[in-house]
Amino acid sequence: MPLDTEHNEVLAHKDQWRRADDAFAGQDRIKASGETYLPKLSGQTDERYTSYLMQTLFYNASKRTVNALQGLLYRKPPKLELPGKLNEFTDDITASDMTLISFVKWVSKEVLKRGRCGILASLNDTEERPILAGYLATQITNWRLGRIDGHSMLTHLRLLEPQEITDPEDRWRTITRPRYRVLDLVPGEEGGLSLQVGLYVRNPDESASPEDQWILDPEEDINPWIATRGGTDVPFIPFTFVNPSGISPDVEEPPFLDLVDINLDHYRLDAFHKHALKMCGLPQHWFAGFEFEETESEDARDEGTSLDRKVAIGADYALVAKDPAAKAGMLEFTGAGVTPISTEKEKDEERMAALGARAIETRKSGVETAEAMQLRHQGEQSTLSEVAGSVEDALRNSIGHFAWWAGVSADGEFPSGAAVELNRDYYAPSITPQMLGALVQARQAGEIDQETFFYNLERGEMIEEGTSVEDMQTRIEAQVPALMILDTEVA
Repeated sequence: MPLDTEHNEVLAHKDQWRRADDAFAGQDRIKASGETYLPKLSGQTDERYTSYLMQTLFYNASKRTVNALQGLLYRKPPKLELPGKLNEFTDDITASDMTLISFVKWVSKEVLKRGRCGILASLNDTEERPILAGYLATQITNWRLGRIDGHSMLTHLRLLEPQEITDPEDRWRTITRPRYRVLDLVPGEEGGLSLQVGLYVRNPDESASPEDQWILDPEEDINPWIATRGGTDVPFIPFTFVNPSGISPDVEEPPFLDLVDINLDHYRLDAFHKHALKMCGLPQHWFAGFEFEETESEDARDEGTSLDRKVAIGADYALVAKDPAAKAGMLEFTGAGVTPISTEKEKDEERMAALGARAIETRKSGVETAEAMQLRHQGEQSTLSEVAGSVEDALRNSIGHFAWWAGVSADGEFPSGAAVELNRDYYAPSITPQMLGALVQARQAGEIDQETFFYNLERGEMIEEGTSVEDMQTRIEAQVPALMILDTEVA
């Protein structure tokens, strides 16, 4: 089987990833895809199709939705703690100046966008330090699981790593060549399992047989190699799959694929709508019974037609015809032919809002209760909570691998003293002036205690984060003398 053969589940989901990638990339990518998302109309020439394409707007609810939900996920800072000497890596967890919090945000956004990514923990040979590396869904091309000691383990993994190199024919430009990192569990020399890593590139010999299309990268001094830590073979593949609902290798569809597909449908409807407005929105002059001098068309689209006449339109002179039955008029669209398209666009916008597009959601008229608002957002909160849980599990697993490389964890387990907790509070209940007044009145009347009063203010996010009820009481007491002195001075 060729090295670049992709797993069946990858092949089954590639089109979904492509649609999601293109939608999140925005209007330029969508329009550059041409007929992939906007087919030509029947009989439409290339020139007219270009005009048809350029007048269409891609209303990017997909990107705005994911950005809004990512914002909700990090509305409150996550709790990320690494113990002991691991803490020194939080400012650069990848050996490429990416902080741990930035890496976590990258992982969660990839899961929201494509529904999949991966994390490889390895050792940076140059700096001799552990690192975490993130891989896109499209880079995780193939894998196998094996049953070892009663457990399912990852025994084979292929990761596509595009590599920038100098063009051999032009030293002033770079080209991208595919390179595969292949990780295998192989029998160790002293029993057990050992991790073998190889880097493969395409064979420059075009006459090579099919089985020799890929060769070990000749630029690597040792290839393949047995990965070790302090002389000890690595007995597992330190890679973690990240999906919306967990960390299994199973491929899931992007969590907002339905939204993407509706967004693309909205794009096509906008094309129909703009085309209809162009064809019907501008009145068309017509003449019957007049004799005009024929002229040659300057528009290649009208070659061969006998209807082409150049007629000046305006009030500076009159049109005179010898034929008493001659007529002139204007064709103008009437009826509701365009309205159903506009209505269907609005329905798509409502559907996108219902699927989580809070960023484009129309404000409801009137006052909405907090309970009703929570109910409307329960679906997206459920998705975010599931994604947050999956990202937490993946990070705990990856940090365990990271700690193993650093010599902190003996078995690759999540190290003691470490913490990974993402925000689960996506809805900020607001306290209305009426509610605040009622709370103050109840406290003044002694109907609720100070702790209950403080709890409600804290829940409504009217208290600075990290402030305790004792802190608030201390601040109040510290202000009383100052206020009394100020009143005395003013008097």
